[in-house]
Amino acid sequence: MSYWNYRVVHHDPDGGFDIHEIYYDEDGTITEWSVDAVHPQGDTLAELKEDAEVYVRAILAPSLTESELP
Repeated sequence: MSYWNYRVVHHDPDGGFDIHEIYYDEDGTITEWSVDAVHPQGDTLAELKEDAEVYVRAILAPSLTESELP
């Protein structure tokens, strides 16, 4: 079963960081990632807070380097 999550991506060579959607295959290998960075959003303040919590988990996870992504 494939899955996705948000991860911080370090962009080469400028050194900037963004959060992107990262997609994995059944073995946990990264298969693709969103070209555009993503940001928290919601239709209500509660939804925005919930979404922001997911982004915090992405920030706490090890970051990826753009050059290692497919």
